[in-house]
This record gives sequence, structure tokens and C-alpha cells, in this order.
Amino acid sequence: QVGQRRRNREDLNLERAATAWFGQHPLRFQYQKPMGSGRLRTNVIEIYLIEINQQNLDLYVIGKETTFHNKVRTFKLSRMQHLEVDKGKTYQVDNFSLTEFLESSWGVVGAQGGKKVTIQLRFCKDVAYRILEGGYPNLEVASKPNSDESIDATIQAPLDSSGLPREVLPWIYGFGPRVQVLGPPDLREHWLKELRQAYEQTHEQAHEQSNE
Repeated sequence: QVGQRRRNREDLNLERAATAWFGQHPLRFQYQKPMGSGRLRTNVIEIYLIEINQQNLDLYVIGKETTFHNKVRTFKLSRMQHLEVDKGKTYQVDNFSLTEFLESSWGVVGAQGGKKVTIQLRFCKDVAYRILEGGYPNLEVASKPNSDESIDATIQAPLDSSGLPREVLPWIYGFGPRVQVLGPPDLREHWLKELRQAYEQTHEQAHEQSNE
């Protein structure tokens, strides 16, 4: 029953978002920002596109958020609540290039406000072949491997509103100790902090289990 209610809510969200998009009506909704305060905040968006993320198959709404930033933003449809279509108003899409917005995206978030970052990575020889096979968007590999057969690569990735390339981070974490984040310095520090926290949590869990 819980699963059915969730599907019904998601279907209703999609119906209202599609109505707003096709009619070019502003869409009002409440949203809980990931890693934010945890409170719902009311937003209004002029929808430019509803897109499927090829990695997780979730639907995302892309458009001009007019309540706070007055810029193009991306919102996860399933996280949007209390959607209301303002049929008394219409809008025009102007000076928006989807290709430019998504050119550095890893999924569908795109460059929020045009902000991007170049990430420097070093992959150990055990996974170098996977990187050399290609197929990763916006990835450039150094022409020669390092003396230990590791390879260096750079990725152009978009930043979200918190200033982090969150779409690409799970992919980086998926390589575990077989990849190093070399730069930029603030992103390297964030990566190291995440690894330390993961180690500490695992160590604490193992300690608790050994005392049971």
C-alpha cells in the first residue's frame, strides 16, 4: 500500500509538471534541498524540460527558478511536493540552450548558473583499462601513463548550488582506493573527509560487533 501511494503521488506530480510545461504555466511546489536545512521551501519554476537521468532513471525538471535565484535549476520530480499549476500566468523560454546547459553534465543537473569545475584524477593500473575504454562524458585522459602505470585524467563537471560536483562524486567513490582526487584542493579535501568518515563508521561498527 505504501508503494502504491508513492506511485500515485509520483504519477500526479508528473501529470501536473507536464501540464505546466505544455501550457507554459509557472509551477509552484515545495522542495527539500539535499544536504540543506531539512525544511521544505516553496519554489516557482518555469519548466524548460523534463528529462530522464540515464544513471538512475529518475525524472528531473529543468527550468528557470523564479523565487530565489532567478536562474536555471534542476529539481528531482519525486522530491517535489504539493505541486500547483498557475494557469493564470504564462511564460516564454528565451535565450536558453539545452546543449550548453548539459554539455558538462554527468546526468541531468547541468551547470547551475554556468559554474563548472575541472577535476584532476589519478587511476591506479588495476582500473586504468576501464578508463582507457572510454565512454565517460567530458573525460580527458593523459597521453602517457605514469611510471607506475597509473593514468591521469580530467573531468569537466557542473557544480550544484552547494558548490560541489555531486553528480560525478558517486562515480569517483565507486573506484574506492583505486582513484585519487588530485585537485582542485577544496574538492580533494572534501573527498578525503568523506573517506575518513566512511572508515571511522566502518571501524566503529566492527568494534561494536566484536563486543556483542
